[in-house]
Amino acid sequence: MSRKGRCLRGVVTLLLAVLLVAAWCGSPLRAGEGKKADRPSRRDKAAEAKRAPSAERKPAPPAARTPEKPSRPVAAPAVLGAHAVARRAIEAALEQPTVLELTEEPLVNVVSYLQDYHKIAVQIDTKALDEVGVATDSLVTVNLKGVSLRSAQDLLLRPMGLVFTIYDEVLLITTPDQRDSYLTVDVYEVGDLVACRDEKGQPWDDYDTLVKLITSQIDPTSWDAVGGPAAISPAPLGSAKALVVTHHSEVHYQIEQLFSRIRAIAAKSKGDGKPPTRPRPEPKKREG
Repeated sequence: MSRKGRCLRGVVTLLLAVLLVAAWCGSPLRAGEGKKADRPSRRDKAAEAKRAPSAERKPAPPAARTPEKPSRPVAAPAVLGAHAVARRAIEAALEQPTVLELTEEPLVNVVSYLQDYHKIAVQIDTKALDEVGVATDSLVTVNLKGVSLRSAQDLLLRPMGLVFTIYDEVLLITTPDQRDSYLTVDVYEVGDLVACRDEKGQPWDDYDTLVKLITSQIDPTSWDAVGGPAAISPAPLGSAKALVVTHHSEVHYQIEQLFSRIRAIAAKSKGDGKPPTRPRPEPKKREG
């Protein structure tokens, strides 16, 4: 072969080699390797996750808390009717000290002052006062300090021939005769006051002695046994040993004070702790 032919063959061979290299570089296999190289590694994914904002992460729900149990049971408050609540408030106010420094002040103004000072309802029984000729604007002069409202009311109203009572949720200023028509019923637990023994040591309940004590010492002419409007009856129902009394509020107050003093004396007395001995009355014979 001539020199010119050998050069031509070398050029062709070189061109073929270039074409093969170019074809290999553009093949799907080589392109896939390039794409594979572009995929992020596991390390890159971890780093990217750390760089992600915390808002995208959902916080774990808080653990449910078990409610704490109280160390001791809580007692439900006693439910009282409106009359009982008002009566207790007025009774408490009557034991509080008051101040009355009045000179020729109308009675109606005194009532307004007492309402504001003691925060209770005070009313005048206008009809009852009219019947005895006492006007609601009657002038009052009084100077009292440090005494209870109960005593102050008595000292204020007695010179005018008036009294007070608790009725229909108010402290009512009225007349003695009209007060006897404003009666309320109270029940008193008296099991410790009526318990006694007979000569043989057998227990029995002596209601009669207690009833006689009350009706002879507290407003004696007001009881039904002597023609009055008030009433008192034993009420031994089941295990309860009680007295049921119908009277106005001031007599109820005096009964409570009497029972309290008797119990205080009994608590101080030195005895054997047993009920007193009293003869049991003979059972009443049936008529006919």
